Amino acid sequence: MLFFGVVEAVNKFLGVFVLMLIGRILSVEEFIQYAAILVLFGYHYELAQFSFQNKNLIDMGKEAGFVYSMSYASRFYILVFLSVCSGGLFLFFSSDRWELNTWPLLISILFSFMVLEFYLYGVGLAKYIVVSRFLSQVLALFLLLFFYFFEVSSSYIFLVNMTQTLLLTALIISFSVVFGGLDVKRWILGLKKGVGVKSVSVEFSGQVLVFLSKILVVAIVTYEVALLGVLGLGDFEDMVLGNRIAIILLPFLYFYLNSNANSIGEEEYGRYIFLNFSGVVFLVFVSPVLVFFLLGKKYLLDGFMMNSYMSIIVFQAFVNYQYYFSIREGQVQALLINLLLAMAFSLFGMWIGYEFFGLSKYSLLLVFLVKAVLAIFIFSNVGVGLRFFTVFAFLFPVFLNFGLIELGYFEMLVSGMGTLEVIIMERLYES
Repeated sequence: MLFFGVVEAVNKFLGVFVLMLIGRILSVEEFIQYAAILVLFGYHYELAQFSFQNKNLIDMGKEAGFVYSMSYASRFYILVFLSVCSGGLFLFFSSDRWELNTWPLLISILFSFMVLEFYLYGVGLAKYIVVSRFLSQVLALFLLLFFYFFEVSSSYIFLVNMTQTLLLTALIISFSVVFGGLDVKRWILGLKKGVGVKSVSVEFSGQVLVFLSKILVVAIVTYEVALLGVLGLGDFEDMVLGNRIAIILLPFLYFYLNSNANSIGEEEYGRYIFLNFSGVVFLVFVSPVLVFFLLGKKYLLDGFMMNSYMSIIVFQAFVNYQYYFSIREGQVQALLINLLLAMAFSLFGMWIGYEFFGLSKYSLLLVFLVKAVLAIFIFSNVGVGLRFFTVFAFLFPVFLNFGLIELGYFEMLVSGMGTLEVIIMERLYES
């Protein structure tokens, strides 16, 4: 187990190197576009998966032969249908203004019905998922190095994502057969038997609320990036870069939630929010260093307003808690209604901002802040005191960032890094 723990840790570091290479291959404008497209792709990929992975995993735990059952076959054909529909929607929403070719992402969506991660989890062989991710990360790293050193057109950057995804899918299927005991002939026979309309209808209708709540949990936090990317409106570079840097904390956020999903209450919630708040404050202070080393100095945009969006991690933590709590307490329908209302308020606010102020970086930030504060106060199931604390944890890093800008902290840090870069280059030249 120690070996696979080490491999998983290496996976995290490889992800950082992948981000570093992408930041150096793409221009700032291309990177903004790249990030916006990936957010949109994430929505369509979730539709193609219809949030069935967790349900399949649960059923695998109940019945070892679930993957050969009519229930699985019904879900499989639903996913085949939804993969095609989702691919068509992705094409529809793809913009002619995008310089990056998105057809590789379309292929990833079309083959998403073949994902079998739940099988390896279900038979207790999650370690092979770790190995598969490692190998796919290594492939992505080599492909990016090829792009970088041979100056391949950056417009084909999504070929890396497609190849990585397809290799990961193929490896998981292979490990399922070789080590997991998946009987391919029996699996195909189970699919060939056919399924009834009633079975498909039951599986589909039973999953709709789960899928809608899951997709809205993701969208309420990130929809601005996808919407503005598709429409080509607004000055949203700071929003995208702030989100990308903040993503560094996401694995820790999910680890805490997954480890405490069944026990987290209001007392634990306060500690949970404080941990995310502390991480965001740390990121604000070191953001120039992270941007410099991860993406390169060309991403050190004037003003450092991107730091104001790092509070998205606190908002993400709040939304994820609401989701886990609602699933645990059987309140998915209430969660769905709250998310729909929050989304409606946010979209209305964005429209008002656009009509009266235009989509400047300041109006976008204001809409983002108001959206989060309203959602925390109105759609929360925690006490009033914890709501005020969550709002404080969300807003404090924003005001801290503006204070540091006024004090010239970031300019001083960037100047120091520039001096350090000159010294390093001189030492390398002398050697």
